[in-house]
Amino acid sequence: MRCWAGVDVGLHTSVLVVVDVDGTPVVRTNFPMDGAGHLEALRTLRACAGHRRERLQVAIEDSTSPLTASLVAAGFTVMAVHGVTLARFRLGQSVARSKSDRGDALTLANIIRLQPGVHHPVPRDTPEVLALRARTRAYEGRRRQLHKLESRLWSYLNSYYAAALPCLHARTSRDMYAALKLAPTPGAARRLRPRRLSTALEEAGRHRLNEQAATEIITELRVPHPRQPLQLELAAGSCLLEQLTIIGVLEQSANRLHEEAMAAARSHSLWPIVESFPALGQITGARLLAELGDDPERFASTRGLLSLAGLAPVTRQSGTVSTVHRRRIYNRPLGRAFAAWALPLRSTSPAAKTWYDHRRAVGDRHNAAIRNMLGGYGRALHHCLLTGAEYDEERMLRG
Repeated sequence: MRCWAGVDVGLHTSVLVVVDVDGTPVVRTNFPMDGAGHLEALRTLRACAGHRRERLQVAIEDSTSPLTASLVAAGFTVMAVHGVTLARFRLGQSVARSKSDRGDALTLANIIRLQPGVHHPVPRDTPEVLALRARTRAYEGRRRQLHKLESRLWSYLNSYYAAALPCLHARTSRDMYAALKLAPTPGAARRLRPRRLSTALEEAGRHRLNEQAATEIITELRVPHPRQPLQLELAAGSCLLEQLTIIGVLEQSANRLHEEAMAAARSHSLWPIVESFPALGQITGARLLAELGDDPERFASTRGLLSLAGLAPVTRQSGTVSTVHRRRIYNRPLGRAFAAWALPLRSTSPAAKTWYDHRRAVGDRHNAAIRNMLGGYGRALHHCLLTGAEYDEERMLRG
């Protein structure tokens, strides 16, 4: 008997519903989110699927849960259904617009039963790629947290320490953080001596012209500017030191994740192919490898990859009117990885520079030309990953 299953994953308890070809529920059961519950769900699905587990499609919202990994490992075809798709389908089926765990599980099963070919199975990536993806996404999260904290640091300094802003803009963050730790207030900057700051700069990793840089930084920090009351400056300086401590911890965490991600990427069998592309020898290449995965059947065509990355345009036609727009719904981590590749690719590859200049010459704006260039290199990367060939700059130059 042909069946479809839907699983609504909860924090403590999940619901499994299996329907037949008519949409009639065959199985409705709850199971706890522990080892025994997972085994119970797998036994139930095995009993419904029989010997052909791949024919039993299972719809689930959370594609990253341990239950999803267990279902894929057991041989079932798992479909990841977006929560918005589930909500829209539920509203179209239920007049009362009611929501329940059992109702959601039944709706998930009916979605893949009534919409064959619309939803794609969860990729069967290897554990190595899944581990690499966890590390690269954690690294990206740390870098984004750092960027937010550094932006807040600028606005915070503007409230009581305006002389530090031009210096922070002109010098590296490493040098300025070392200076601000010793001089968190304008009063402390007037008491700071070049020799002490020079030693702090050397400890922070600077090895050339330390005394000259220390003298210049102290001079810039002592530029006259509107001052706050002394007690307020002291309190703000203490808060600034706490912010710098948090930034330092995040930087150390990001550096450790960077090293772990690069070590995991270099040990993967596909890394030589990714590394052969321009500007993909570092963390950007590791991010792309992690997001693309190593399942050769994930993308039916290169168009699917470009659509998932947000590089393929969307064409809408109504009557005789046809419009082309950029894609706004796509996989954000994959799209950010491609976006991080754009600038170093255009700077290091003559073929990419030629491609970009050509698109600008025919009338594309900067963002459109960048997307077109990344689309071409995305197709090349997909082809090389499938065939095992490495990147050829001369072939890209020939078009």
